[in-house]
Amino acid sequence: MSDKLEIAARAEEAVAALLVKNGYTLLARNARVGRLEIDIIAKRGRQIVFCEVRSRSSARFGSPVETIAGPKAARIRRAAAGWLRANKV
Repeated sequence: MSDKLEIAARAEEAVAALLVKNGYTLLARNARVGRLEIDIIAKRGRQIVFCEVRSRSSARFGSPVETIAGPKAARIRRAAAGWLRANKV
């Protein structure tokens, strides 16, 4: 496994563990919706969250949240809407 893939896998594991620790139930990991993918889908009560996990080795080029904008944000919204439709939620 390449370093980047290993870092990404560790980041996803950390986010999943944090969600569980905070009372969420994991519904899916790396869920495919057509050509789109959602890293983590979790639920707590009636709230469902769709997580795009991003990591950076340093803040030199900005924070991970800054990498989710415009087209990427639109793809995440489309994937979430598709997952909700497919699962009749």
